[in-house]
Amino acid sequence: MRERGCVLRVDGNAEQPGNAHCADAKCILRERNGLACAVGLGIPFVTLRLFHVYGPGEADHRLTPYLMSSLTAGCVADLSSGDQVRDFLFVDDVADAFIAALSSGRMIADSAYNVCSGIPVSVRHVSQMFCDTLGCSHDMLRFGALPARPDEAPWVVGDGTLFEKATGWRPEHTLEQGLRKTMSLSRTEGGSNG
Repeated sequence: MRERGCVLRVDGNAEQPGNAHCADAKCILRERNGLACAVGLGIPFVTLRLFHVYGPGEADHRLTPYLMSSLTAGCVADLSSGDQVRDFLFVDDVADAFIAALSSGRMIADSAYNVCSGIPVSVRHVSQMFCDTLGCSHDMLRFGALPARPDEAPWVVGDGTLFEKATGWRPEHTLEQGLRKTMSLSRTEGGSNG
């Protein structure tokens, strides 16, 4: 798939339409630099492309910590339209994916694998789920109050078929389970994320 003039490899295959994760030049450059370094050192290299990771410890400016701090304080959360679609992945599942990759003898060197749920979810839906879980009104979400970021892709959803075949890994947490766990752990940690 071509994004911003670059050919993207998705799960090791070039140009799979509708499945771009690494859509900017910096991301592509990081993958290429990692591969070049590994080749120079004579070691195998595998790229794990992590899709929208969320959970405890997430930076305060990201969606779930922002919603948590705004809504628990009784403040309205100013958001963009919420029409962006993402592939959300709970941080504990990402840790399990790394373990699965390290334990697998079937990873192909010099390849890229998508670590994702494969489930498209709009930012609007996630925000409303967050409200429902906290027991607050959807009126606390002010969609359209912020402009869309000009560099933001409207659809970022992965296909993790090759990673699942190589490792047997699938995420254990549903989005609702991950959000509940995030809220619970954030409250016990005093709301600090990072």
